[in-house]
Amino acid sequence: MGGHGITSMYGELSVDRPPGSYSNMRIPERAGEVQNRFTDITKFPKPMEPRAVMMVAALEDLYVDPDCAARLHAAWHGSVLRVLDSRKRRGTSCKAHGASEDARKSEAATGLESSLFRSKQRLTFLGITLGYAMYYMTRLSFTYVAPTMVKELGMEITQVGAITSIFSLAYAFSKLLGGVLGDLFSPRQVFALGLLVIGCLNIAFGLSSSVALFGLLWGLNGVFQGTATPQCAKLMTNWLPLEIRGRWWAVWNTSHNLGGFAIPILAGSAAVTLGWRYGLFISPPGSTPDNPV
Repeated sequence: MGGHGITSMYGELSVDRPPGSYSNMRIPERAGEVQNRFTDITKFPKPMEPRAVMMVAALEDLYVDPDCAARLHAAWHGSVLRVLDSRKRRGTSCKAHGASEDARKSEAATGLESSLFRSKQRLTFLGITLGYAMYYMTRLSFTYVAPTMVKELGMEITQVGAITSIFSLAYAFSKLLGGVLGDLFSPRQVFALGLLVIGCLNIAFGLSSSVALFGLLWGLNGVFQGTATPQCAKLMTNWLPLEIRGRWWAVWNTSHNLGGFAIPILAGSAAVTLGWRYGLFISPPGSTPDNPV
């Protein structure tokens, strides 16, 4: 990854530096610092294929012409080419004067890949935001049908409290498990599976009539609720660069407010007009972020 980085490196080592300022041991260390600053590939668009070979060339390279890198990229199936533009100090497509046809094709491919990446990035973010709102709805549905259950089934308030406590305890422990599962498997798949299972548990809860079964099903709901937050955190870390992650994270953090706004209206109204069981059925049965990790 020579090029402009190498030029700047020797400029920094030589300009206004008295002889002996850098020892032989210090020069390689300093060279690495400067080189990393000019060739930070984390600033480039992420390859759609995580295992793709990434080639980095520079428009102003002392040793390797960018056309050579473009031809190597064209010959290396599945590789990704990133070109350093010293004027912008970031990865760009190749726009050198007199660039070869291979370089121009590489430029078009890189632009298309960036566009596809941004599209998948937005869809993934939309999926986890709406999905987490639905997690929250399935988490609170029992709260808003409980008064109707007490009236229709003659349940005791203490029984409602016990069911709620079982959920809280299961949810606390499941957060630890959810993070481990996200490291072992695809966060997208864990997130989607958890939401699907919780939707099915809500439906099963609505079809039940035993207090003991209520406690079991709502405890299982708490177990699978813990699969949500760790997966959202990992997906946002994977898909969002550091410089914009904060603002996107803030938007995602409103998802539980959206769910908290919708579920009292939906579940409460269904329970009062149609019966408590429909307050559980109204909770969404599942949603998935439609994009690969």
